[in-house]
Amino acid sequence: MKKDQIFKESSGESFSFRNEVATVFDDMASRSIPGYENIQEDVARIVAQFARSNTNVYDLGCSTATTLLNIEKLVNENVNLIGIDESADMIEQAMNKIIQHQSRIKVLSNDLVHGQTVSNASVVLMLWVLMFVRPINRKEVIQKIYDGLRPGGIFIMTEKILGETAQTTKLFMDNYYNYKRKQGYSEEEILNKRLALENVLVPFKHSENLELLQIFDHVEVFYKDKQFVGYLAFKSEEPTKTIISLDDISPVIDKGYEVIESSAQEAEVNNEVGANHKFPYQWKLADINQQIDELSKSRDLPKVMSTFSCGGGSSMGYKLAMCDVIANLEFDQKKNETYNLNMSPMFSYTEMIQDFVKREDFPKELYELDILDGSPPCKTFSTNGKREKNWGKEIEYTANTPKQKVSELFFDFINLVKRLRPKTVIAENVRGLIIGKSKLHYLIPILKAYDEAGYFVNLYVLDASEFGVPQKRRRVFFVAVRKDLAPRINSSIDPSAEMDYSIYDNETDHTKVELSKLESILPKLTIPSPERPIPFESIEEVNPEQVKWITSDKVKELWEKLEPGNNFGKIHPKGHWYNKNKVSSKQVIPTIIPNAPMYHYNNPRHLTLTELERAGSWPQDYDYGKSDPEEMIGRAVPPVLMAQLVSMVKEQYLDPINNYEGENTDQKVPEIKKEELIAVFKSLTNLSDYTKFPKPDSKRSNKRYYYSRYYNLGWDLQHLSFDKGKQYLLKDFLIRHKSITDVDQKSLYKALEELHGLYKRHAQ
Repeated sequence: MKKDQIFKESSGESFSFRNEVATVFDDMASRSIPGYENIQEDVARIVAQFARSNTNVYDLGCSTATTLLNIEKLVNENVNLIGIDESADMIEQAMNKIIQHQSRIKVLSNDLVHGQTVSNASVVLMLWVLMFVRPINRKEVIQKIYDGLRPGGIFIMTEKILGETAQTTKLFMDNYYNYKRKQGYSEEEILNKRLALENVLVPFKHSENLELLQIFDHVEVFYKDKQFVGYLAFKSEEPTKTIISLDDISPVIDKGYEVIESSAQEAEVNNEVGANHKFPYQWKLADINQQIDELSKSRDLPKVMSTFSCGGGSSMGYKLAMCDVIANLEFDQKKNETYNLNMSPMFSYTEMIQDFVKREDFPKELYELDILDGSPPCKTFSTNGKREKNWGKEIEYTANTPKQKVSELFFDFINLVKRLRPKTVIAENVRGLIIGKSKLHYLIPILKAYDEAGYFVNLYVLDASEFGVPQKRRRVFFVAVRKDLAPRINSSIDPSAEMDYSIYDNETDHTKVELSKLESILPKLTIPSPERPIPFESIEEVNPEQVKWITSDKVKELWEKLEPGNNFGKIHPKGHWYNKNKVSSKQVIPTIIPNAPMYHYNNPRHLTLTELERAGSWPQDYDYGKSDPEEMIGRAVPPVLMAQLVSMVKEQYLDPINNYEGENTDQKVPEIKKEELIAVFKSLTNLSDYTKFPKPDSKRSNKRYYYSRYYNLGWDLQHLSFDKGKQYLLKDFLIRHKSITDVDQKSLYKALEELHGLYKRHAQ
């Protein structure tokens, strides 16, 4: 057996089951897992009791086939032994052993998530493997195993786990490192391997593993040594459940192991069970990019453009959800440089959205988007800001950036929606947008603008802490679907329907209108149950190397008086510093805000960058370039929160749209000559000069709003090429011509008929 010395020196690379690892794997496993050989023997004896003739026994993640060779000695030859591993190098080592032992075992290299299939199985094994599978895919893997097991079958899983608290996790790890030292590993080898395994080996807590296994009819723990656990998950005989006691299989388990009876129900009583976290809050961008590259070779990934992209919080969420972010728009040059350091989109633009929407050189890929994403700056809507005082005014969003009407940026974003016509749209903003007077001045006009652009839209207020992010952060999300595609989601939807705002328009006090009473046309997304909250103690950095201590005597004095979990405003003599917080170890930290420090509960220090990254679900390998890390994290949509939402949109909206097999409902865009459209436009307006129309009116009253659309369309026709986006705009205008009020309706309708005939002729 070749000795494991791989990590005597650091390569700087993430751990993988490459050839160097495969050749020393048996030694590595036996010296890294307490009681490894004895567990192998126990597993073989358990398999022998449950393996049935003419069925399959699978070892998923079979490595070098050691387990299967032990099993082969105890089961009859009518049991098929199959080993599957993603690593071709591991399979090569396994084949060498199989040939050497003249074994009948079959092994193959395959993807454990998307490639492997389990069928006619009496036993399935996963020994120290699931912890290497991305958390987002674990439920799918377990479901496949359950579906492939025969009634009465058993799933045997061994895993490395986290403690239920940071304290027990640290206790486990200290104990484990002592064990590795006794096995001959040096301090340097232990450190190098730990660094290489970051975000590659992602263990769950015991309670989270029990939650994963709850689809089985009965689960027992047959082995536990601190953070190493073995599970037996039983699929009952049909049609009724069979409760199998641990006593039934105890004769095959050595007495030298600690046997702990455990169940999901018992754990829940002890407040140990929480929902599994679909996405890890600690991850690496490089790993996700690699997965996207590999996945894109076999399937089309949803195409996304992100606007107001800042450092890429939303974009990284799309990547976590396996989307292809092909373009971004950001007006701050320094932030966009940082974005490109990390994201490298196909198209990147540094300019104001008001200028960008007027471009005539959009690449064709931007007209084929699955999702257009945007987080219009929220400074004027935040309850922490000046709100109404800045509505309609030109201000700097951040220092040294161009002044603009920040309160109008959402409408500029919807103008871009009109141009590009993506299948779906996701926009994010602060909750202040749907509170108080902003409902009257902005929210309802925004909803109407979506409606007029040809989109059905729903609103969702989501708290990041309920979706696997270790931070309290409530934000409102607008999720919209193009009207002509909505029937693919629900065939009963009328694509020409419009939202009914009468409940709002008839209310004298608009601030009291409950948005939930606005009837939704688009089916609401099914939101999963909240995930287990992640308190600060779970993300706390133990013995941080870089610490920023409190240097102000005044701040330190208040910090000493303040109870953890409160803001400084509660004890400040004048009520100031309400954005400064002293976190509690037992609670989720509050919203991260730029220039609003958070302090440790026990030590007079700021939270470290590592702690802020974990709280923001920020990748561990993010390159901040010349940007301020705290500002980047504080202004961003937490990537994990966005990944959660995007996963729902993909599954419930985009999948039905893209997999639709009925009549094609895509809007047909005819090729029309610019000169013909100009002539029709003049006939339509009965004016030879488009400039005589009033300019766009911010109040957006019905008649003047459509006049403003005349004006913009006329300007485009005279000065710009009439691209695909504007053709959609004009078609949308045609659909809605009955909403236009004009004294000369007869000539208007005549012109509209002429325009409709033009479209019809060219569409044929």
